Amino acid sequence: MKHRPVFYLYTLRSTMSDDTVAAPKVKKDKYAGLRHVPTQTRGKRKVDLIAEHTKLVLRTVGRDRFTTEQVAESAGVSIGVIYRYFDDKVDLLNYVWPKRRDQFYPKKKNKRSAYKSS
Repeated sequence: MKHRPVFYLYTLRSTMSDDTVAAPKVKKDKYAGLRHVPTQTRGKRKVDLIAEHTKLVLRTVGRDRFTTEQVAESAGVSIGVIYRYFDDKVDLLNYVWPKRRDQFYPKKKNKRSAYKSS
């Protein structure tokens, strides 16, 4: 019998019998974009705690005036814990509010399309 790569079995699933191995379901991990991906439950809880307190600080002081120090103080963690999981303030904002870039920076129209060429 000729050995084929594993992904070959997944592509031929529809033509094979039902006892073949199905492709594993890829679960989208909400922690995938972090600087350090937590593996234990307590690390995941800590990231969730930081995210919740980031939202709280954003509601109280606003997007322009919030700092990571305020988030750390509110969450009761050190600033080093925040920087373990997030690169900077912008990374923290992107994690908590992923669609903010689309809201504040809409796609610009091409200025040249407004002028007709003669």
